[in-house]
Amino acid sequence: MRPSTLYHASKSLCLPATTHLRPTTASLRPPYARLTQLRNCGDSNLPGTGPFDVEPTDDPDLYDVLLSDVDNRMLFGEVSRELGREYLSRAPNPITPQRVFEGILYGKNRRPFVCLPVTFQRRSHYVHFIFDTGSPFTYLAVEAWDLLLRDRHVLRGASVELNGLRAAAHLPPAGSHFRNVSILGVDFCMVHNILGMVDHKDVFTRLVFQNIPPPAN
Repeated sequence: MRPSTLYHASKSLCLPATTHLRPTTASLRPPYARLTQLRNCGDSNLPGTGPFDVEPTDDPDLYDVLLSDVDNRMLFGEVSRELGREYLSRAPNPITPQRVFEGILYGKNRRPFVCLPVTFQRRSHYVHFIFDTGSPFTYLAVEAWDLLLRDRHVLRGASVELNGLRAAAHLPPAGSHFRNVSILGVDFCMVHNILGMVDHKDVFTRLVFQNIPPPAN
């Protein structure tokens, strides 16, 4: 049995509680620590407007996570080479949903990346996502958002397709620490019953869309 971590996205199982409320000022932390912030929540001295009045799991504009070890240069370079797919390249349309996606663990912090086709209004591109069971929402990096959605006057949230399946996608909040990174969150994984594996022994990530039947032998 390989030392793997399994994440089963169903309502009967709770995902790891790795996201915490933190002050608005980032501090130095060990490389594996997660920093999640509440931002722009009003004056904490006024009743009813403090930073803990809104849960980040309820509003995609309040979620944040520090991903300073991933940038555009890596996404277009090393991450694309390891995934075998050029970042933001055109994908065929229509998309035939695929059952299994093989991904990678990238960098010293072993970020779990998978490449999924994203479609909006019959236009599809391949986007590299970090598979993050700590994120309640799914986000498209600013560059991916601009490519797929900006010229269609979509400003914050949109209904798109990931792997040919309906998904709610959000633009990372202004001032957040992951504007250049797309995140595959719990919302999409729960709806489509995704089984995720992060294998630190053989250094890979795998997503299984369990609602899609396996191919016939």
